[in-house]
Amino acid sequence: MHATIKLWLDDERNPDDPQIQSKFYSEPGMVWVKTEEDAKKILTTGTVKFISFDNDLGLGNGSGTSLANWIEEQTYNGKLNRLNWAIHSMNPVACKAIAWTMKSVDKYWRIIMEIIDHSVVLMQPGEHDENKLVDLIEYAARTCYQSFDKMKVGSGEELIRSCIKNGHESVLEHAVISFHIITSRYNSHELVRHRIASYSQESQRYCAYKQHLKFIKPLWLNEIPIGKWTIIPIVEKSEFTTPLNWITFFKGLLEVEQLYKNLISQGYKPEEAREILPNCTATELAMTANIREWRHILNLRLSPKASKEMQYLMNMILDEFKINFPIFVEDFKL
Repeated sequence: MHATIKLWLDDERNPDDPQIQSKFYSEPGMVWVKTEEDAKKILTTGTVKFISFDNDLGLGNGSGTSLANWIEEQTYNGKLNRLNWAIHSMNPVACKAIAWTMKSVDKYWRIIMEIIDHSVVLMQPGEHDENKLVDLIEYAARTCYQSFDKMKVGSGEELIRSCIKNGHESVLEHAVISFHIITSRYNSHELVRHRIASYSQESQRYCAYKQHLKFIKPLWLNEIPIGKWTIIPIVEKSEFTTPLNWITFFKGLLEVEQLYKNLISQGYKPEEAREILPNCTATELAMTANIREWRHILNLRLSPKASKEMQYLMNMILDEFKINFPIFVEDFKL
């Protein structure tokens, strides 16, 4: 549901009264609520895009100051949508308190970065039918032995197992498989070293991160939850309890994000601003390789000697093979 309501919190002044509109800048059609509880009920529907605060709502009806504090708590816990606000209270002390709270809330609504996991998706699944790949490889293999007369239902799998067992894997080069991969920049630097493959990677030179930056969750910081983050809960809330290395890591990412956005806003090109981005910045790439090369990559990168992040990504790719092309990885004992 889209936010459409403008809320008028006041126990006496009617927002449709022309005199109130002239003096306090209310608008016709604003939803008039007279108590803090009524305001909360409407705010929790997610339909409010604006609220104007009075403070003193009468005995037992709450206050604008209390409602602002509630909005801050709900926003901190991710339960309220962003909304604009104004204050029309005649109480100067309350005006200052509400403004101070709502300015703090504004920072909560600014998503500045996102922590995500690695991911692997098979590209064009309909074009990667295992039976078609098996038929193609069987035909190529039988060309070597001129044994086309032996082709029958199930003969392709049997022949492929024999070729793999005897090290005759060149026949696997006739079939290719493509994956869409999301990983860290440093993981991608290792991945593209495999030369018998084709890559199309997101460009940091031409693509500016106009919304929020995405970073891959480090495996060595298991306590970091995946999701979108704002600056306030991480840095400015002293009661936000996390291990010291978590806070240090996040502060570094926050500073990078702010510097990158500042450079872009000042007119620097993405190819210039990118120089301050860390290795854990997320990147997307399409990768295509023949099956023999995929087996080679998996053998190398699933080794305990490979980095933990690369092993993690390769296990995702291996899982895709096991689901979609099990015949080609039956001999993997991992």
